[in-house]
Amino acid sequence: MPERGNITKLPPLVGERAPGFALHDRSGRLFRYPNALGKPLLLVFWAFWCDTWKLTTRAIRQARLRPPYWDGEVWAICADGRWTHRLSVDPVARLIDFPVLLDTGSQVSKRYAIDSVPTLVLIDRTGTVRWRLRGVPKPQWLESAVENLSDPSPDRDKPLYLTFDDFPQPGDENLLDALRQLRLQVTLFAIGRNAERMPELVQRAVAGGHIIGNHSCSHRTAGMSIQAWIQDFEQANHILQRITGQKPRLLRLPGDPNAPVAQQVANALGMQAVGYTVNPYDFARPGTRALVERILAQAKPNGIVLLHCGVRQTVESLPVVVEALRKRFIIGALR
Repeated sequence: MPERGNITKLPPLVGERAPGFALHDRSGRLFRYPNALGKPLLLVFWAFWCDTWKLTTRAIRQARLRPPYWDGEVWAICADGRWTHRLSVDPVARLIDFPVLLDTGSQVSKRYAIDSVPTLVLIDRTGTVRWRLRGVPKPQWLESAVENLSDPSPDRDKPLYLTFDDFPQPGDENLLDALRQLRLQVTLFAIGRNAERMPELVQRAVAGGHIIGNHSCSHRTAGMSIQAWIQDFEQANHILQRITGQKPRLLRLPGDPNAPVAQQVANALGMQAVGYTVNPYDFARPGTRALVERILAQAKPNGIVLLHCGVRQTVESLPVVVEALRKRFIIGALR
């Protein structure tokens, strides 16, 4: 079950030296870390009694973790050394083209603070833990994390944009409070009918320097033609302009913001469609720690982070997320 409550620091070991270890694979071959190769290393902690090892294997195969994109290594670590016979009988095991090490007694897993499987830990060539993720990764998350290793210098002169959909929601006072405490302006994509019911939240957001975008009036997605979308967004424009005194310049389509129809609607209304490059799926409420890990894994210069209003875990994760991202980027609002 996802954890509850605030988190106050980054996931274990991120930014710290990776603990050394020595483990054998099933054939008895010894693997030591650190070693003389000095290559980046992705450690994949899993267990064969949990079928997520299959999904993780497929994600690693789909990601471009090979030259010229990646000159490092992948080592899987069976976190308890059990059920390894599945490597001999399960067809998915044929996809594994990297070492599988046995952590019988779980001593290495404990050193790496592994409390669930799978957990992935990415170590750069200097021996520093750069990234960590609990749960089955998406291939694009792995690729982003690896690409971020290619340039160890911070991207502090490059922007990253935080955006929130479904504004306003009951309880969004907490979101606005958190943003004020962080001295951070973001882009809030408002639903017209919600704004009509809670205009004071919209006005407070504008007074706080946030940018209000259009997220449609009804938030309907099923059976919407382009003309229906245009009318729905136009209605939301009127509502938001009446509340804020300004017509929104940005719009984001509900459902699939990156769909081609979004730009068609935006062109018809003389607006700019906004998609996303980072999606931690916060609406699924995976837990604050998982949200931090997912956002940091995908963040790149000029990226757009998609978050949602009305999600308590998102608000709780913001202080840690923003602190970590500010070390790498200029964080702000799309305008």
